[in-house]
Amino acid sequence: MEAIDNAFPIGLPINDPLKQEELSNGVFDHSGGILDGCVMVVDGFGVQMRQPFDHEVEHPKDYRFCKGGFAIIVLTGCNINARFVLLSCTHSGSMNDIIAWQESNLFESIEVDKELPPQYFVIGNEAFTCSDQMMSPWPGKFFCHFLLLYHYCNLLTVSIFSQVVVWTVTRIHLITG
Repeated sequence: MEAIDNAFPIGLPINDPLKQEELSNGVFDHSGGILDGCVMVVDGFGVQMRQPFDHEVEHPKDYRFCKGGFAIIVLTGCNINARFVLLSCTHSGSMNDIIAWQESNLFESIEVDKELPPQYFVIGNEAFTCSDQMMSPWPGKFFCHFLLLYHYCNLLTVSIFSQVVVWTVTRIHLITG
């Protein structure tokens, strides 16, 4: 794993304004000039697993997944280059995305310490709370432009995640089962 970490560093370049601008420009170009300032898309998904035994975890029922069965919540963030910026798989299936996000170091850096310059933001789905630097959709029918933009970003997110996760699973065998 150390060799993989060295070859593919994970992290948002908080202290590198040139890299932030490069990521933002990549999303801007890819979105046809609609998204200006986005440096990352973030989402969580459940990775199905068998029910854990009592001797493996303290509370096996915590791994029940809202969509059935048992799971581990994997919170991922990718940039426009399909590179992981955030990867966390420390939460049980009963946890939701926003809690996993709020317990991440990247959340601390962006939302609490305000280390990401204000002109940049992150995109999440409806599971995330909208803030100065987290764009997420909200209910209502009067926000058609935003919802179209959100759906575009969601498709971009799914595309990037799919590519990265498939590569990870097939080449590293990170997730077994």
